[in-house]
Amino acid sequence: MNSFEAVSTAIDQFAMLWRIKSAQPEGVLNKVLENELTTLEIKLHAFGVNTDSLKV
Repeated sequence: MNSFEAVSTAIDQFAMLWRIKSAQPEGVLNKVLENELTTLEIKLHAFGVNTDSLKV
């Protein structure tokens, strides 16, 4: 897997997890989901990807 494929996969995973988070009822805290999002966000930032545009 080259770096483009790794970034593309991480972006897809982050966007998917963010949609799941956004669909949760207000006030629900899923620590596993939060941890996965944080980990992916750190990886994407290391690749120079701005995750703010993925949080829709």
